[in-house]
Amino acid sequence: MKIFSPDRGNKDKDKDKNKNKDKDKEKKKSSKPKYGKIIAREVYDASSTFKNYIPLFGSVFEIMDNIIAAYDCVEINSKICLVLVDRVEIVKASIARLERRYKEDENKFHDENYYKSFLQLKEILKKINKFISDVSDYSYFLKALFRKNIKEECADLLNELDYTCSALQLEIIISEAERKREQKYLSEDLKKDLKKIFEEIIKDKPEYLLSMAQVNEIKKNNIENVERINPSKLNDEDFLGNSTEYRGKVFKKYLNKTISVACSPVNIEMDLDNNNTPEGKKFINNLAILSKLYSSDKIIRFHGISQLNGKYVLIFEWAEKGNLKELYEKEVIPWSAKLKYAKDISEGLLFLRTCEIFHHDVRCENVLITNNDGVLTAKLANFELSRETCNATNQFEDISVVIRWMAPEKIDDMGNPSKANYSFECEVYSFGMLLWELSFQKVPYLDIDLDNIYHHILKGKREQLKFLDGPNDIMDCFKNIIRESWKPDAKQRLKILDIYIKLHSLLSFHTSESGKSPNKNIDVLQSNSNQDDYNKLTIEPVLSIEDGISKLKIEKEKDKKDRNPEELKKIWRGLEFYSSIDNLDALYWKAIYLDTIEKDKKQAFNIYKEAALKGHTEAQCRYAQLLINEKDPKLNSEIVFYLKSSAEKGYLVSLYLYGKIIYEGKFGLSEDHTNGLTFLKLAALKNHPLALKFLKELNESYI
Repeated sequence: MKIFSPDRGNKDKDKDKNKNKDKDKEKKKSSKPKYGKIIAREVYDASSTFKNYIPLFGSVFEIMDNIIAAYDCVEINSKICLVLVDRVEIVKASIARLERRYKEDENKFHDENYYKSFLQLKEILKKINKFISDVSDYSYFLKALFRKNIKEECADLLNELDYTCSALQLEIIISEAERKREQKYLSEDLKKDLKKIFEEIIKDKPEYLLSMAQVNEIKKNNIENVERINPSKLNDEDFLGNSTEYRGKVFKKYLNKTISVACSPVNIEMDLDNNNTPEGKKFINNLAILSKLYSSDKIIRFHGISQLNGKYVLIFEWAEKGNLKELYEKEVIPWSAKLKYAKDISEGLLFLRTCEIFHHDVRCENVLITNNDGVLTAKLANFELSRETCNATNQFEDISVVIRWMAPEKIDDMGNPSKANYSFECEVYSFGMLLWELSFQKVPYLDIDLDNIYHHILKGKREQLKFLDGPNDIMDCFKNIIRESWKPDAKQRLKILDIYIKLHSLLSFHTSESGKSPNKNIDVLQSNSNQDDYNKLTIEPVLSIEDGISKLKIEKEKDKKDRNPEELKKIWRGLEFYSSIDNLDALYWKAIYLDTIEKDKKQAFNIYKEAALKGHTEAQCRYAQLLINEKDPKLNSEIVFYLKSSAEKGYLVSLYLYGKIIYEGKFGLSEDHTNGLTFLKLAALKNHPLALKFLKELNESYI
């Protein structure tokens, strides 16, 4: 029986690759002159105002280099990221000119507002860097649920960068053609509403958050916690009198006389309840992960393990129509149904991509078709378990079958296990082959023997794409996806997100046709300096936000008499400045300063509220706690709103507080044990002591 493998070996290889990349970066850094070094040699006067700019130039260039380098790792929203990266490269060139010609423009460097604008540039670049990181990687896909409109965010960042560059009097020239190209790229990527897409894939956000946290915990600690189902709960008939059905070795039972389940015998000779071998542990660990993928309805659900007639069986969701290969061998599938199945399968693969889990064996035989009140749904099944734990087929037999769907880079590496690295690009290639198989309703390369298939694929040849009859738009869409997925260079293949969007859009169009289912303004610190009239001011450096917060944490723990007034003055000045340019961390810590240093509770409350309204996660929790202390029922809805918002973004304290109030039905809510436990388990997975204690008292496991 095949289950699946999270491919930990590949992660180790990725780590090695990243180490090598880091070494290369360090070599490049050490071979370059330090930013500002040339200038530093010419600044002989130790009291010169310009000395304050030397570290700023260095940090600004470093952030810009990081932004530009990050583009090589972009997986999604590539064109949005490219617009920002291109703009940053233009700014970098202008900053480099400013650095080289600082003596020509020395006057402006004596203006304090100019200095603050330079600090503002650094903050905006940091925001751009974080934005690219958040929207370009599948591992951050969940964040799409909690972002505002991505188009607005990108436009805001570009506007902020433009305004600040203007305040710094930088020479930024962007041609009309370049601006049109930017708009084209933005419009292309922004058609993909990630938030909407994600909400279509994930029906229950808290449930998804919990299942992903559980998967990560199982992977990290090799947890072997799999539901054991009492055989007495598996009945031969349901309440309606439907009875057991057999499909080869797999047979149908009814869990608690209500849920149709498939009982699949385990092809491993071992005691799964008392097995300490590496193979047995890995098998159970993989099943534990599979059991947590319930938040996608495009993955066949795994209920647990049971024993029937002395043999272990895996209990899965029952698929009324069997697998997709069996279905297309029995009947001609309408093109509208093929489109629906293709969309379902791509959705399942996209879900797995966000979980960093490989399927390993994408083909029609490993897709099951369920029937829920007449709605047929394709669901991924038969995830591949490592071969050493599965004796159903030998390696040669496996290869002779799966090679037809196998990516060329995997085929090329078959003789060299050390090189045999599996990637999500391999999954995309296999999906392209599955789509061909579904389109023509036959196994690929059916009349070609194994050796010839091997050479055929490695020479860049593929199956023929001669569609006969059907809707032109569906056939054209399938043809385009298949060709783009079959490319020999893995990096040039379509992303699974793009495949899903194409199929989903076309299906939505067909469903609607048939009528049934098959610029934010910012304050910019303008310089008042000019060539004829400037005053050589001594510019007081502003603490970085990181240093300011770090120093405040130290100062607020001291007794009042031991605090350093000069240090506090610098901290406050930094928090004032950074909060004025919309840095939410600075705004939140400004409230903490007022709360703990100045003891100005009223002003602190107002700033906590402001930071909470603007979406700062910790501020939302702190503000909700302050409202709780008011003991005013009129504030209930506000308390729930902010705790929920903070909890959904994963803030530990809020996970516990929100979970507890849902579970106990406080602040105007009805008791909801199911959702309450979801958030409490998320808090427990992050080792919140009160959540762990609460669940222990309830005798509830958090895995």
